[in-house]
Amino acid sequence: MPESSPWQPPEGALVLLFTRFPVATETFLQREVRALRELGLRVELHSLHRGDEAFAGLPVQRHHKGRLFELFWRLPLEAWRQPQLVGSMVGRLFRHRPRSWLNFWENLCGLGQGVLLAADFRRREGRWQFHAVWASMPAAAAWVAARLLARPYSFAAHAYDLYERGGDWLLEEKARDAFLVRTSTEAGCRRLEERGVERDRIVLVRRGLDRFPEIKPLRSPRTPLRLLAVGRLVPKKGYLEQVRIYAALRAAGLPFEALIVGGGPMEDAVKQALAEAGLSDSVHLMGEVSEEAVWDRHGWADVLLHTSVIAPDGDQDGFPNAIGEAMAVGTVVVATPAAGIPEVIAHGDNGFVHRLEEPQDWVATLRRVAQDDELAGRVRQKARAWVEKEFAAPLNQIRLLAALEAGWVRR
Repeated sequence: MPESSPWQPPEGALVLLFTRFPVATETFLQREVRALRELGLRVELHSLHRGDEAFAGLPVQRHHKGRLFELFWRLPLEAWRQPQLVGSMVGRLFRHRPRSWLNFWENLCGLGQGVLLAADFRRREGRWQFHAVWASMPAAAAWVAARLLARPYSFAAHAYDLYERGGDWLLEEKARDAFLVRTSTEAGCRRLEERGVERDRIVLVRRGLDRFPEIKPLRSPRTPLRLLAVGRLVPKKGYLEQVRIYAALRAAGLPFEALIVGGGPMEDAVKQALAEAGLSDSVHLMGEVSEEAVWDRHGWADVLLHTSVIAPDGDQDGFPNAIGEAMAVGTVVVATPAAGIPEVIAHGDNGFVHRLEEPQDWVATLRRVAQDDELAGRVRQKARAWVEKEFAAPLNQIRLLAALEAGWVRR
């Protein structure tokens, strides 16, 4: 953040609700928490399902499921205190059918946690507000607690909340009472509107990096071409389709070596696909690694391949953090035009975009990147300029807090 910025953190506490925190694969949330702390904001971390005791020097309030037994007497008490409100909220649960059993139980647990949060916060003084970082369990808890306490609340809706199996069960109801819904892509904004969320409640605030590495020198010559893929081994990442790109590169005689960083349920399927294509000697699965190790792999690679697709259950990416990381460090991005990616990657300008159905286009672009220093250098510089402007966590958290200040009230 520039030293001349007139922005000052609000006087009060932002109570952040997580499903579980921290989670190794959710580095974007960790970066945002670190950015908020460095901005001088009072942040309270509440993990509704296990989690660590502390993060970045901040305690994590862990809410144990055993406390849900308190609902046997707390829920009737709330119904006695506010019968019309409780009756109305219970009725609203039946307006929509659950879209999956997992999402149903996530929300049910969150609703119960909301009753307990209301009890814990009822006598709290000062300025504070709830912000749920996911639209599922955390937003369910924020919705119930804020309504019972007559407080404003807000929540974020990410790709999981918006797309998988049609999105969150109670998204419309939570959004109707929230004063703000944050999402990180224009595609997310459109999806929220499709779900009936009023446009003036939606705020687009991108994710971001809390630190920027130095852009690495352009490796020359780039032979063999070093390729990197980062992301969980799940259907929406398109790894089986990515194998066809590697096969096309080998058939075209373009030397390469590739690393796939990430773990997940598709590991055996990806290994089998690589073996059947005769690519096991050129493409290596690294498994799940630390955040620092991911940065090391970006430093090694010439190109990040990101092959996002729409999974059979509807799940898809928003704007993948791995792309922002690659753009920051100087790794050229070649990706599919899925979800929020075309909002950022302009083909031939700050990266390249190709359809998976056209592997020869991927081969042609990768050959150009391997051979053309001027092209690779120009794309890298344009990519770095974009992330410095749009993908800096401190700046983006200031934008979010400016929107949240409308709901910051004193009890």
